Amino acid sequence: MNMGGIECLIIPLRFMIELNNYEICEDKFYIKIPFHMFFDDLKIITISRHKIDFKLINADSIFTECSMISNNILIDNYDERLNMVKNIQESRVQLLHSEELISPTPIRQFAHVIKFEGIHKGFFIECDDVDNISGLKLILKGHDRFNYSRFLVRHKCIKISQRLLYFPFNYNKSYLDRTESAFEGSINFDRINDYKIGEYSNVKLNVMFDNPVSKVCIYGLGSNKFIIFKGMTGFRYMQHFNNYHNSKNYIEPQCNGEVKQLNSEQEKVI
Repeated sequence: MNMGGIECLIIPLRFMIELNNYEICEDKFYIKIPFHMFFDDLKIITISRHKIDFKLINADSIFTECSMISNNILIDNYDERLNMVKNIQESRVQLLHSEELISPTPIRQFAHVIKFEGIHKGFFIECDDVDNISGLKLILKGHDRFNYSRFLVRHKCIKISQRLLYFPFNYNKSYLDRTESAFEGSINFDRINDYKIGEYSNVKLNVMFDNPVSKVCIYGLGSNKFIIFKGMTGFRYMQHFNNYHNSKNYIEPQCNGEVKQLNSEQEKVI
């Protein structure tokens, strides 16, 4: 979703496929965009100076064309419309940041330095089979913040599909809830890493498997404030927004069973 020349929301297609049921009808592929998981309804009348675009990217080899079905509500009360236009609109939004980890040979443990910024309420973990995950560990400045055995993974995490697991930092809060209270127990990575000097090594995530795997994708569920004022849109914390990209990391196994990153290629991943 692009507003005013800024990519405000990027959702990988495969993430939506695992999150929602899809349907194939008359040779067409239908999938529901989980828009309200990230944003409120867009009040188009208040965004008069910015163009809004929805695009399906990096899918030329998959689809020949695409279209979007939306639900529109017309407000014919003049005073209500005027009130919307004159007042500042501010809402909490959730943004998705993904890092794909690829190993040339299958391994049983991915130990990765997390470079997400800002407040996050949890991670989505995508792999071939989430039942293959034997443990999760989140390490902050050398101390275990979470150290989940197989039992805790099954009872404190949420299995969304056979390929997607949600690892919440507060298992009493839903990943669909965008209210202030839904972020109780979240982690502010800005207070752990020093991004001004390029320090990202203080946050590490270990994902352990019963059987070796060659690829894992980590999605960070972060937060920001979305503002509409005088017909224009923006984010309150632009430094955090700029960090919401999709990256692919190539790693190699080490003798101790962990992995190290070889290079990182930032790209928009379908």
